[in-house]
Amino acid sequence: MVVAHATPLLLFFVRTLHMNPSGVPPDYPRFTGGLMGVSADVTLCEAENKAVIKLSGAVLGGTLRGSATFADGEGTSIVVHEPLRSALRRRFVRIVGADFDRKKQTVAVRVKLPLLLGSHTITLSRARVPARACDAMSLL
Repeated sequence: MVVAHATPLLLFFVRTLHMNPSGVPPDYPRFTGGLMGVSADVTLCEAENKAVIKLSGAVLGGTLRGSATFADGEGTSIVVHEPLRSALRRRFVRIVGADFDRKKQTVAVRVKLPLLLGSHTITLSRARVPARACDAMSLL
């Protein structure tokens, strides 16, 4: 008797094919940009109402990954999920909100930085690199 063990990658592909029988992954727009030595890479997963976030830079102490959702569906209020929320809180950084401009293909993210650095808006532009699947981010 042969017992097959399901790996996370195999489960991802089965789930992708089940949700999308054509086998072609949906187009998840990816946006990149940066501010004050921090690079941001955001993939918008509109069907799941979430954004997959990767922040990297020396001031952050390396790379932070996580996800966020719009609190009101599509709008400006953002809910950042654990563990990204705790990692940002330890660095006294808060993501206040975001706006997705479909016409300009940009995402404007408002952040509150520690001490006297105040609030800033990071404008992320549509990346020319291929989009990543939203569920695969937990495997990276």
